[in-house]
Amino acid sequence: MADEEDTDPYIALIPGGGWMIYHSKAKSGWSDPVVAWALCASGGAVPLEADHDGTVRPLKAPAADAEIWHPESSSRRAQDRLQHHRNELNAGGT
Repeated sequence: MADEEDTDPYIALIPGGGWMIYHSKAKSGWSDPVVAWALCASGGAVPLEADHDGTVRPLKAPAADAEIWHPESSSRRAQDRLQHHRNELNAGGT
């Protein structure tokens, strides 16, 4: 089975720039940082995230249970995600 990288190869990587991925699979959800953006030959970009072991993987699209947000955004939804992320950190989460 071909990987996404095989059908639309990555041509460059750039830093994550502070972007976050909010996962809503769990009851309370959690946020992980985008460690890098993979720029694709087609002109698209794929967010890359790392798991708890440090393995970097692309966020496969479409990901109905994931939302990309930036902490500096003024949108209400992004501010809610930021507050949730801060609460996670204060509670000893990731």
